[in-house]
Amino acid sequence: MFCFNCGQELEDGALFCFRCGTKMPVDEAPAVIEEIAEEASEAAGEAEQEVAAAAEEIEAEIPAEPELPAEPEIAAPEVEIQAEAPAAAAGAFPEILGDSSLEAEVPATPDPFAPLEPEVAAPEVEIQAEPEIEIPAEPEVATPEVEIPEAPVIDAEPVVEAAEGNIDEAAGVAGLAAAAGEASTDIVEVPLEDVTDQAAAEEKKKKKKKTLKIVIPIIIVAVLAAVGIPTGIHMYHESQYNKAIELLQGGDHSAAETIFNDLGDYKDTGTYLDLCDAMTKMDEGDYEGALTILNGIDTSQISGTDDLITECENEIAYQVATEAYNDGHYYAAYTGFNNLGGFKDSQEMAQKCICKKPSSSVTYRNSKYPNKTCKLKINGIDSGNRDSYVKLYTSAGNLVTCVYIRGNDSVTVQIPAGDYTMKAAYGNGDWFGEKDMFGDAGSYQVLMNGSSETFTLKKNYEYELWLETSSGEGSSVGSKGVDRSNF
Repeated sequence: MFCFNCGQELEDGALFCFRCGTKMPVDEAPAVIEEIAEEASEAAGEAEQEVAAAAEEIEAEIPAEPELPAEPEIAAPEVEIQAEAPAAAAGAFPEILGDSSLEAEVPATPDPFAPLEPEVAAPEVEIQAEPEIEIPAEPEVATPEVEIPEAPVIDAEPVVEAAEGNIDEAAGVAGLAAAAGEASTDIVEVPLEDVTDQAAAEEKKKKKKKTLKIVIPIIIVAVLAAVGIPTGIHMYHESQYNKAIELLQGGDHSAAETIFNDLGDYKDTGTYLDLCDAMTKMDEGDYEGALTILNGIDTSQISGTDDLITECENEIAYQVATEAYNDGHYYAAYTGFNNLGGFKDSQEMAQKCICKKPSSSVTYRNSKYPNKTCKLKINGIDSGNRDSYVKLYTSAGNLVTCVYIRGNDSVTVQIPAGDYTMKAAYGNGDWFGEKDMFGDAGSYQVLMNGSSETFTLKKNYEYELWLETSSGEGSSVGSKGVDRSNF
């Protein structure tokens, strides 16, 4: 990645540019880091401006390079040139010495048929030596006293406090950048022996100035890293914690559980993980397992837990009622659905549990007892508009037949001869089938043959039984009450 401010190449995931100190964008970075970075950046800018101003003052105090005296002009010596004798050959020119502006007189072209003249020696020309010019020595330049600001001294105590987690103690770190601008200065003598040394010192001063510009942002970044990162981590955890709670409240407990797992032991994430586990079991239909977990959670810590407990209890009750309904225990199912009120379709299911009353007839016959060697006529109750339901058991406790009698009707049943125990249920309310009969509103009894519960029926005999009569036509059979569960 690259710094978007200065273009410096950075490592992936860097929070700040080590060159210019610019904060790099980070996903979901806490706002506090941005605020601290902005304050530190402003302080660093002020410090840089002061350093630049100090550098300008230093440059102003350095004297300008002295001007060297102009090099004196050297006059060319005057040379006397005597007239040359005629050239020995036709078209010859004399040699030119000294000033090029002097030209020798050229004689007229001689007659080629004229007799040759004797050679004339060229005159000797005396050339004066070039005068020596004395160049004055360069003036000595006094060494100026230059004030160079020292790099700011930053107290490392806030950084240590931040690294140890004492965020409040490290809060004063924001003032470090401002303190950096108050750089102390010492007088440093820079010897400049000549102009070259002076230029070297100037270059050294520029490098030092650049170093200051780089060091200050690096120090600020280090301080921000020591203080901002722990604070940023805390803020990140808090943000994730709140996000997980929002997901949980929105019903996405799976995503919330993932975040809580990543948070480790932050705050009460362990309790919320238990809550997520309970909700997962609820999704799977394991309401008893979920209820066990929820009952172990302090409901005062997490709001809404009571509602989940109620939901689990209702679901468990609904399941129990449904199982009773499927098993034919309609009164138990009716009670369970009715107690659930408006939960799901409980009221609709409760109405389905009420069965249609049978007509006066034999409602059940055990195929293992097919013989019909004797007859038994059973007369219903002649008062109170109550229906009767009678069961006949062998002495071994095996159910042989069941008879339903409406009001004062009568039903005749043919059964094998033998010893029997008879039980009768009475009721004028709803009918919930042959297993639960009239429910808790009915009355349940064992019929008595005098002081005995056994009735002996002989082969080829007919018997008549009055359950309860007030007409005087017969006598009511004796009875004793029993619990419906033992009927």
